[in-house]
Amino acid sequence: MLAFLNCEHINKLLDKLDLINHSFDKRINLDKVEKAIFYVKKYHGNQKRDTGEPYYMHPLEVA
Repeated sequence: MLAFLNCEHINKLLDKLDLINHSFDKRINLDKVEKAIFYVKKYHGNQKRDTGEPYYMHPLEVA
């Protein structure tokens, strides 16, 4: 599963979430986030937005 998570965009997102976890009392379940990333990349990994950004990044950033 980690092979699906290894990219610059995902690493930046996980770093942001880790920072949030250290800043607030309520924790984000990073295991669930990683599982969601696995599935979104599995089914949309090769799709790109018009900007060239990976398709899966917008839903991840918004969520």
